[in-house]
Amino acid sequence: MSPRLAALLRAVNVGGRPLQMAALRSCLEQAGYRDVTTILASGNVLLRSPIHPPEQLEQQLSALIEDRFGLRSAVVVRRHDQLATALATHPFADAESQPSRLHIAFFQRAPAPERIARLDPDPSPPDRVSVIGSEAYLHYPAGSARTKLTLGWLERQLDAVGTVRNLNTVTRLVALTAPEAGS
Repeated sequence: MSPRLAALLRAVNVGGRPLQMAALRSCLEQAGYRDVTTILASGNVLLRSPIHPPEQLEQQLSALIEDRFGLRSAVVVRRHDQLATALATHPFADAESQPSRLHIAFFQRAPAPERIARLDPDPSPPDRVSVIGSEAYLHYPAGSARTKLTLGWLERQLDAVGTVRNLNTVTRLVALTAPEAGS
């Protein structure tokens, strides 16, 4: 059986971009994906797919969503081991007792090293960012509502496409994509 993957959709059900999760599940099942589940209403989809290259799956899911719902949304796909590593790697996790103030930006591809080297690590004090591989780790001590350290800013600085989840959501995705989680 193919592994359960997490497909993370960018910017759904925010800013006037509605997408009903039940309709999305139905659409994906009709398209041949198996074991489709959505988590929360923010574009977290768990599924099994025979498509192995993540880039191909990301493109196919994005095209399907645009075709069916008229919504352009980048999709980032991660396996269980990638999610677990991202969670364990968070460099600010020990600094915050509230996981909702810790986030991970998942990028489709790792940003170029020269882009990462030029990134201001302290663009919106007291907020912090650290880029490791294809993830940016974020710490918002006062919450993320008023930060200048946004996904849009990161995408422009790093020339990368991604989506952000808080640590509570990532923890849940890790548990639900684990091989022992089953279907």
